[in-house]
Amino acid sequence: MREDQRKKYLDPRWQKKRLEILSRDDFKCQACNDSKSTLHVHHRLYLNKPDGGQWRDPWEYADSALVTLCDKCHAYETEMMPTVIHDFILVVKEHLLADDIHDLTGAILGRGFPDLPAGVVFAAVCHALKDEGAQLRLIEDYVASRRVCDAKEASAGT
Repeated sequence: MREDQRKKYLDPRWQKKRLEILSRDDFKCQACNDSKSTLHVHHRLYLNKPDGGQWRDPWEYADSALVTLCDKCHAYETEMMPTVIHDFILVVKEHLLADDIHDLTGAILGRGFPDLPAGVVFAAVCHALKDEGAQLRLIEDYVASRRVCDAKEASAGT
């Protein structure tokens, strides 16, 4: 990290935001629940300023873009994220079309579940995808819903 960037993390606005996130997360790593190691407030992503200029200052991010991680989990996230993002994009492009990606994004963001955080909805989707019975039920529901849509389209066309 460059010296000018490092100084921004000493700014009182970042220190305040950092404490708010640590408090929100009960001073625990959100990946492993560790509360004894050094904790970091991790930026899930980095964004340019709205004018397209340099990166936003650390305190200019929405709370949802920040998460508390311990030293070990923070190092892992920082190291692994580029690889897993790359792999995810390859899988998505290989298996999904634009409408599928739009639907997946809606599911992750919890559209239809506005009172639930996106992370909760996404965790539930991931949990369902790990359970073979849940996978079968999801596939059966999807196929049945497609049949209903196809039948409606066929009757509308006649």
